[in-house]
Order: sequence, then C-alpha cells, then structure tokens
Amino acid sequence: MTIRAVLPEEQYVEREERRNLPIDELFKQFYEKKTGGATPDQEITELFLNLIDQESTEQKAGAK
Repeated sequence: MTIRAVLPEEQYVEREERRNLPIDELFKQFYEKKTGGATPDQEITELFLNLIDQESTEQKAGAK
C-alpha cells in the first residue's frame, strides 16, 4: 500500500518555489514562522550557516 499526501495546488507550487531558494532565505522563513513573524538577527543566521557548513564538511570528510 502506498500513501501519498494530496496537497492543494497552491501548497504544491509553494513547495516548488522553496526548492529554488538559498538556504539562508529558507532559514529566515522557518524562523519567522516559528516565532510568529520575528526576523532572525544576522548573528543567528550566521550561526545557522556555520552549522550547515560544518555539517557539510563533516559529511564530505566521512565519505572519503
């Protein structure tokens, strides 16, 4: 049995548009949604990007 979510067309288009956004913009949207509209400070965004970069570096090192 296969279960597949049926999303309204509007949500599907929104998901497709998000795929093309840079990671920092995705983080900003996530942060705003979770905090009721507050914009993340530059420092928080930079910390997030550093964590992403560190994770990516570790994954590449583990793949070798």
